Amino acid sequence: MSSPEYTVIPEEWESYRYQLPKDFSFKGKLRAFNPKNCKVEDATPMDSLRYSFVDVLGPELGRGYIFIRKKATVLGLKGESEFGMLVSRPLSKSEISEILSHVISTFDSASYEELNSILSLKEISSEESYESKWIVNHLEKTGDLIASLNSLNKDKKKWMQKETALLEEVFCRRNLNTEETVKIISGLGMKLPCTKLGPHLATGDNQKDLEILDRLLTISNSKGILVAGMNLKNALVSAVLSTDYGDFVSTELIALNALSKSFGRLRAIFAIKSATEYDLSKVEESELDSISAEYNSANKSLSVVSPLLAGADNLSELQRYMDLIQNLAEIYSKDVPLERLNGYQFGVGVRRKMESLLRSKLHGTDKLDDLIERAAKNKVITDIEKETFHKIRKFGNGCAHTEDFPALDAKQKKAWVDAVNNLEKRLKKGCKA
Repeated sequence: MSSPEYTVIPEEWESYRYQLPKDFSFKGKLRAFNPKNCKVEDATPMDSLRYSFVDVLGPELGRGYIFIRKKATVLGLKGESEFGMLVSRPLSKSEISEILSHVISTFDSASYEELNSILSLKEISSEESYESKWIVNHLEKTGDLIASLNSLNKDKKKWMQKETALLEEVFCRRNLNTEETVKIISGLGMKLPCTKLGPHLATGDNQKDLEILDRLLTISNSKGILVAGMNLKNALVSAVLSTDYGDFVSTELIALNALSKSFGRLRAIFAIKSATEYDLSKVEESELDSISAEYNSANKSLSVVSPLLAGADNLSELQRYMDLIQNLAEIYSKDVPLERLNGYQFGVGVRRKMESLLRSKLHGTDKLDDLIERAAKNKVITDIEKETFHKIRKFGNGCAHTEDFPALDAKQKKAWVDAVNNLEKRLKKGCKA
């Protein structure tokens, strides 16, 4: 039985072209074959789909589509597209899917070149996830993952930027370790959420997982979710509370180190035993600059790591400590006047300023009560001021160890502030009481 031959494409076939360039034109002769005469091993029998096909490579391929590689010319048909399909009638989605499955089965999806051939059939497929499915399939099989990712980052950049979750799944399935993953993603100049990679790489050991987190933070664009996924929020807060620190490279954990160090130094300076217990009796005036520097460092570092700590069970404990440190630091701040201090802050602050002024005039290492008596004897202060300063000393002594101290009424507070400020003015002028 002879096969009918066509020298031109039948007019009724024109609307059934798939995946051909807009400026495509046929040259030479094309033949339409009876599908029963075109069989090949493992191919779908063409007559089961009830359509004839145009063949430009030879009837032995009998697949019901025009198939031509780029930069090739067959019977005048130029390969400007990887694939083309021309059929004698519209195909159903299931028929197209069946044909595609046989076409794709002839390619090695581990090859990037073959992947491009498969992807060129995207418009023929009815699968919404067709492109993603085959890219992921390729990335899981390829022997040179880095080369493939570099090529995709160039050829399919939008896909790479959009489907970061799928990329993470690929890294997980390929069981890449932390360093391999970070090296690859950094090399691509990309950021990933790492919300799947983090839990996948986590070991359950906080110290090891902090090291993994540190590396992933350098490539993550969803850092808070990453920390939560690795169950490390509490561990980060605990590291600060226990003043632990490690050898980190990420901006966030370097800041955590700085916070931990400043927190530890401030606790030592103020002899803080708990969020309500401290001892300011041994704070030296020489430490004022150190207090200011450490407090500023702690605040700056905390602003960097706060997004990672949000939601931690023990965050409220750290916040109570930081509130206490803030209040204590304000006492020793040169920028905070006595009038702005309240409660135990005022008690310690007014006592400190009074003692500082007296020692600047009288010097010596005697206790404050003796210093006050000596100041009165030397006419540096009046007897009335002596009485006031002893009250300030006693009140301040109590406030130096606990924040749980009765507040002064506004009138008494003003009187004490005026007394200390008046002393300061007199000493600047060199006047006696």
